[in-house]
Amino acid sequence: VGESMKQYANLRGFRSAMSAMVKNRSQLVPHLHAKDITKIRFGALRNAGFKAVIFDKDNTLTAPYKIDIYSAEIGAALRESQKHFGAASVFIFSNTAGTTEDPGYTLASKLEKTLGVSVFKHREQKPGGGQEMLQFFGSLEPQPILPHEIVVVGDRYTTDVLFGNLHGMLTIKTQILTPNG
Repeated sequence: VGESMKQYANLRGFRSAMSAMVKNRSQLVPHLHAKDITKIRFGALRNAGFKAVIFDKDNTLTAPYKIDIYSAEIGAALRESQKHFGAASVFIFSNTAGTTEDPGYTLASKLEKTLGVSVFKHREQKPGGGQEMLQFFGSLEPQPILPHEIVVVGDRYTTDVLFGNLHGMLTIKTQILTPNG
């Protein structure tokens, strides 16, 4: 069935989501919806000028708190994104793997080996962490990637969608892969 990961509380994320609900609900509205990543036309996004894709992990690529790809179809769609954007421009931005709660980035390393996708290392959980992400993309050579050239794909309004919208990225909200977990 695969290896499990731990769940961590994200109080800052909760506060950000509550603030968005009260002050600016439009920050919780995705630009696009898709059943799952198999329904996303990555070639069309690339042709439209987007240069990078950031995926959430839990319930977008894997079952919650697991490291194995959810299905062969999801795996094929992930590879399709890498084909169109290049492996160096496709990342996982997780609230578990790659965070300060992941000592030595052990979970991030396991995910990278299992899924074949780089995990972005960061201090803040979504919807935070945007400045770290933007610094990284902005420092790329020979051409920095700007926020409006980044696609964020995830299953949660209050983390994935809010993160992308707060930082000027295109957001695609997917349905959860499984209610289990």
